[in-house]
Formats: sequence, structure tokens, C-alpha cells
Amino acid sequence: MHETFAAFLRLGLTSFGGPIAHLAYFHREFVARRRWMDAAEFADTVALCQFLPGPTSSQVGFAIGLRRAGIAGGLAAWTAFTLPSAVIMATAGWMLAAAPEVQDQGWLAGLRSFGAAVVAHAVLGMVRTLAPTVGRLALAAAVAGALLAAGRWMGAGGAAALLQPGAIALGALVFGGGHVVLPLLEQPFTSAGWMDREAVMSGYALVQAMPGPLFTLASYLGAEMAAPHGAPAAFAGALLLTLSIFLPGILLVVAAVPAWTRLRTVPRLRGALAGANCAVIGLLAAALAQDVVPAAAAVDGGLAWSVIWFVALLWQERLVDWKKRFPLVPAHAPILVTAASAALCGQLTLGR
Repeated sequence: MHETFAAFLRLGLTSFGGPIAHLAYFHREFVARRRWMDAAEFADTVALCQFLPGPTSSQVGFAIGLRRAGIAGGLAAWTAFTLPSAVIMATAGWMLAAAPEVQDQGWLAGLRSFGAAVVAHAVLGMVRTLAPTVGRLALAAAVAGALLAAGRWMGAGGAAALLQPGAIALGALVFGGGHVVLPLLEQPFTSAGWMDREAVMSGYALVQAMPGPLFTLASYLGAEMAAPHGAPAAFAGALLLTLSIFLPGILLVVAAVPAWTRLRTVPRLRGALAGANCAVIGLLAAALAQDVVPAAAAVDGGLAWSVIWFVALLWQERLVDWKKRFPLVPAHAPILVTAASAALCGQLTLGR
């Protein structure tokens, strides 16, 4: 269990880019590097979590920990992967409640542009691994096109009505992972008068630049709502909303894994699993176009910086031997340096 906690804490501190990027990090760490599972088992785990409502990357991480060390391992994996982002977002919610003008800072716009680049890069990586044929790529494109044509309104209105009694229902009702669900959080919180749209979108911009799961936006919202009652109340609110949004998805994984282990060996399901992976790509590509890119483009020049950071990430792929040359440098150092550069460039060029 200690090994599981340490492995996921490292990812919780360095896994930028949202759910699709997290899956790529998980694959590299637990399939390619540590060999805790093979590629087929990993793909099946991802497919299962995509079939279940809730935060996909967190569910996948919990399932990996569950496989490695039982329930204790699953909880260790979830806690370690979630804690860094949750603490940062809760602190941000508490502080921004007292200083809302920070949302116009250039460094925040720079991080938004970097987040868009990371997600685009991760979608490209998923296309390479999960949609290597023309047929699978066409299926992913069809899903993305259908979602973009349908628009947000299909889920937003219904979600707002369902969630008025309490935000706790969201962890059990949402499919598609962080980038798809985050815009839906704005509706129940703003329509109920819990906070204004600018405060929600500030958290949305911040969480895109955080390592770990995007669902820790709930930590920010809980702290922001309770901040007028003091710091202890703010962090208690963050804890309550964080557990509320993650717990249903975790319980669903615990319930579904035993049956999935048996069903995934059925030959007829193999095609369905491949199709599900293609649908995941389409889903996240649509979210990229509909939510992430507009967030980066909200400030003049932000989208241009996204292109620059995307090219930088592609260039980093070519540095396959940099780790051999600099063995003491952490594996995630390049992306951290790029994130810091994005914040700095944003502060210099994108501030209002």
C-alpha cells in the first residue's frame, strides 16, 4: 500500500492536463514503467470507467490501486492522486473569495493557454494508441461531431434541475470525465445563487492548470462558498464537496470490477471495448473544442500561446534520450518548466 500511495502521490503532484492526459500518465507509469498490468488490462479498465458515471481518471486510478493492493490500495491511490490538487484548489477558493480581482491576472490566462495545449497533445496521443485504424478514427470523429452538434444545452438544463437540491448528486450522474462535466457545475451553483459566474470560471481556469483530477473544482467551490465564515469553515466545505463528488464513482468501481473481470473475456465484447475507447476520444475532443479552447481564447493572444505550448510539447516528445543525459532530473521536469513558462509569459503579455 505504501508503494501505491507513493506512486500516485508523485502523479498527483505532476499530472497536468486533465483526464485524457492522466490516462496517458497512468499508462506510462503502470503499464510501461512499473508493469503492474499489461496494455490490454489497462485499456479494459479505462473502458469500464468510461461506462460508469463519475470522474474517469480518478476511477481508473482507484481501480489500479484496487488491483494492486485491494480496497486499501484503491483508497491510497485515490487519496494520493487527489490530495495535492484538492488542497491547492481549496486554498485558492478561500483566497479568491477575499481577492476576486486575481481572476484577471495574466498568469492565470497563461495557465489556461497551457492547459488547452496539454489536453490537445493528450488527445493526439490517445488517437495514436486507441484509434490506429481509419475506421476507429472515423468513429471517434463521428462521436465528436455529434456532441458538438448537440451542444451543451442537452445536459446543462437537466443537470441544473436535478442538482438544485444539492451538488452531491453530480458524482453519480455525470459521464465523460472532467472536461465534460466541469461546465455543468456552473449551472447549479450560479442558478441557486451560491456564487457568481466569474467566481466559478476562475476556479475552472485554475483547475485546468492543476495536477491531478479536474473534479477537485468541487474543493474550490466548497471553500469559496464557505469562506465568509472563516478558514476552518472554508476547508470543511471543501472536504464535504470533494467527498460528495468523488465517493459515488469510487463505490461504482468497487461494485463493477468483479463482474467486469469476467465479462471482458467474452469475445463479442472486444469490439465493444474498442468502440468505447474511440467514443472516449470523440468525447474528449469535443470537450477540447467546446470548453478548453474557448477558455484559452477568452483573452486576446491566449490561443496563440496555446499553439506555442502545443508545439513545445510535441518537441519534448523528440527528446527521448534526455533522461539518459540527465538522470537526476525528475521525469516530469519538462512539462513543469513549460507550465511555469506559460504562467510567466501570460503575466507579461496577457494581463488586463
